[in-house]
This record gives sequence, structure tokens and C-alpha cells, in this order.
Amino acid sequence: MDISNIADELNAVVPGVTDAYQKLRATNGMGMYTSMGAFYNHTLFGRDASMSARFVADFDHTAAYDTIIALAALQGTRTERRTQEQPGRIHHELRDFTLWRPHRWTDRIGFALARLVWGAPHSQMLTYFAVDTTAEYIRLVNKYATSIDRSILDRTVRNRRGDTVSIRDSLAAAGNWIVDNIDTKGLFAPARTGRLSIPYQTFQDSVTAYYWPDGSALNYHQPIAYVEAQSFAIDALQDLARLLPEHAETELWREAAERMRAALFDTFWHDESHFLATAIAMRDGHMQASATRNISAGWTLNSQYWSALPDLEREQKITAIVRELFSHDFLTQVGLRTRSRNHPEPLGITIDYHGSQTIWPMFNFMVAEGLRRHNLPRLAEQIERRIINGCNAVGEFSEFFIVDHADTLYSESPDPKAFTLWVQFIPEKYLAYTVVPMIALAYRSHYPGQPQSQEPWQAALEAEILATIPTVERYEPTEAKRLLAPKPVAMNRRGATMRSLCYMAREYWRMK
Repeated sequence: MDISNIADELNAVVPGVTDAYQKLRATNGMGMYTSMGAFYNHTLFGRDASMSARFVADFDHTAAYDTIIALAALQGTRTERRTQEQPGRIHHELRDFTLWRPHRWTDRIGFALARLVWGAPHSQMLTYFAVDTTAEYIRLVNKYATSIDRSILDRTVRNRRGDTVSIRDSLAAAGNWIVDNIDTKGLFAPARTGRLSIPYQTFQDSVTAYYWPDGSALNYHQPIAYVEAQSFAIDALQDLARLLPEHAETELWREAAERMRAALFDTFWHDESHFLATAIAMRDGHMQASATRNISAGWTLNSQYWSALPDLEREQKITAIVRELFSHDFLTQVGLRTRSRNHPEPLGITIDYHGSQTIWPMFNFMVAEGLRRHNLPRLAEQIERRIINGCNAVGEFSEFFIVDHADTLYSESPDPKAFTLWVQFIPEKYLAYTVVPMIALAYRSHYPGQPQSQEPWQAALEAEILATIPTVERYEPTEAKRLLAPKPVAMNRRGATMRSLCYMAREYWRMK
């Protein structure tokens, strides 16, 4: 549908959201750009594109279609260690330096080094580092084929080798890449072959995102299985088996999905904390679970494999995850923290990009989607209201909100004399990962779904949690600014960059 017809209604929920969304729509037929901000403008990240397109597919069929075609055309066709291209793998980042516009001259420095290390023939840098993009591509095609138009499977594209392939064949290649990277224990742990590639090759990709409870970093020189990548891959293979029931590899995909599902609950589930481990990594000669508590456990809720668990086990595990996420360790007035506030801050006073003081709207939206999948709509609504209020209070569709451990909300101030906050990364502005949740939620407020009857445990869980947390209403945009009153600060990353480099160097030699 043409959302311009209801632009006034959408903008009443989040001012400027329709204009921001339209600016993110790529003019070259490639779906949706990742950002219009300083670092990521005019780039196409495979993960961002797939997830964003899937979440807007209900009202923007063209964005979903264009994204599928673009990702299929860029799909890996050969093996290349430096960029980690592999047959069937969906790309991580495409940056066209003829279009990219840095807002500051300092923005050029990092990407000049990236071009040198990873290459940029014809002014285009194309890498395949992320382990979760391929599964997200399959999930996007499944959404489009089952909800919009199944004929997409027969659509053909010209791939990077110059061959004409159908989306059907592209999906099969993607599924086979996932299967090829499952180890004997059922863990999805693709190897990091690029020696100078990003260390942690998943959604939370900063150098301080993953560590053991004692503060030492997970060894990224060895394969790592991330809980969300494991979850997304299970879902993707199950989607694929249903989409292509007559394919020669269908039983292989089903069997692989079942092995991974068993490994998820046998290996990632932590009995002491009743929570899912963030990752499984090599330590002391064998693969171990990192018991740090992270919002990523909530992302697994939006997956179909939960229905295969026995009813009581499903109820117990989902209840435990949800209780933890709505505890004081995670919940704030503007959403869920990325990491539990009980874990140490690896960079000290510096705000960690994926740490306990950052609240990402997309990360929260993914949890809310899982809550709705398990028929916990009032809890989902509490998260949705919080991130809408936060976005309206902070403004500019910020990549993440900053809330310190004293629950103070901050916003960036242009005044250099303002109180300085040291941050690992300054939040990107006008990011698809914030615009998309906002426009999707604004759309749903105009077209709400039909309520469903709950199982007794679902109703009881909602009642229990709502009785113990401060419930939040969705404020009018101007009221959000007044009531939340974010503290304006100058954000500086110069000192933080040095701390990050020192942390990287120390942990690198520790791993060796």
C-alpha cells in the first residue's frame, strides 16, 4: 500500500517517520539503505536489509521484493578468504564510495583503512563477514513467498559470476551454506577466515560485545556459535524445507534444523540462571557457554521451533527468559538494556556500544515480536511504548538510547560546553534499524491485529510481571520530551577509541 495516504496518522505517532523512511528507500532498486547518518549512509548491509524488509513487508511489498533481488544478485559464488565470500553466503556490507557521503573528515579515516585491508574494486567494498545474514535472507524470502507472492521463487537474477539463477536456486545455495557450517555437536559456528576481518561476526559486532564473566574476551580466532545466529539458522532451514518440499536437499535441511534445535537447548540453556547463553566459544581446549546475560536471548522467542518443545518445558523456559528481561537488570523507561547491568563494563567509564547502558530500538522490537508470537501482547506493548517514547524524546531516529545505571536518559547536544559523555560509538542518526521499528509500530497503531485467547500460563505471566513493573503509556510526542527529559550531553569517542584499541590489543595477546 502507499503509506503516504496515511502519513498524517503515522507521523502523529512518531513525527517525521514517513519522511525518514522514504529517504532510506534506495533509488537504485536495491531496497533500503542502512542509514542516512554519518557512517553508514548509502550502504547496503545484508542483515539490516533483510530484517528491515521483512518487518515492513506487510505494507511495502516493493521494498521487500527489491531487497530479495539485490541480495540474491550479491550472493557469494566463490571462496575468498579476505572478504570471506563463500558460495551461497549472503553478503555483510556493500559500500559504494561514489555515493557514500561522510559528514566529517574524520569519518574517512576508518574507511580508508577498510578499503586498504578488504579491497574496494571500482570503488565498491563488498564483504561477507556476518554469520547471520544468510538465514535472514531465507526468512525474508519465506515471508514474501508465503504472504505476498509465491512466484518470487521463479524470478531470476544475474549473480556475481554472471550466471542467471532463480530465487529458488539461490535459496537452496543459502541453505546448503548453513548446513556446511554446522559442527558435529549441532552448533552453527562458521569459521572466521579473514585474519583482519571484524572479530565478532554477528549482530553485536563491537570488539567488547562478547566476554566471559571474568571480563576476558571470547576467542574470535576460533569458531563461535552465537545464540541468535543458531536460532535464526534453525528457523531459516525449517522455512526452506516448507518452501521447497520437493527439493533433493529438503530432508538434509530438516535434519540439520533438528540437530541445531537440540543443540540450542542442550548447549546454550544455562540451568543455573535459567537463561540462554549469549555464545558458545573455545576456552581451555573445549567449547563452553558464556553465561553473560544479553538481550539476544529474547530474540530467540520469535522462532517457530519453540512449538516443538513439550508444553511444560516450553512454558518454563519462556517464562524464565521473559522474567529476566523484565527484571530491574534489563528494563528501563525507554526499553531493555542490551546487556544485564550486573555484568562488568569492559571499557570502564566509556559507554559500551553493546553494553548495559545502551538501549537499541531494533533490539527491543525483536523481543516484542517474540512476545507477540507467544501471545504475550501486553508485555510486548510495554516494550513498544517505551521505545516509541524514547525515540520521540531523543529525536533524530537515533541508533540507540543511552541510559546509565542510575536510569538517567541522555541525548546528544551540539553544545561543546555541555557535560561530556565518553562513548565507544556516537549513535548513528536516521538509521533504518530505528526508523523501521517506528514506522512498523505506527502502522500497527492504525491497523491493530485481532486479539487471541491466551493459555492460562500466558495470562498468569503477564499479570505477574505487570504487577511488578511500572507500566508505561504511549505519550504524545511533545509529552515524551517533557516527561522523559533526556539530559543533553556532548558525546566524545576520541578517548574511547584509545580504550577500545588497548582492550583489543590486551585480549588479542591473551588469546594467543
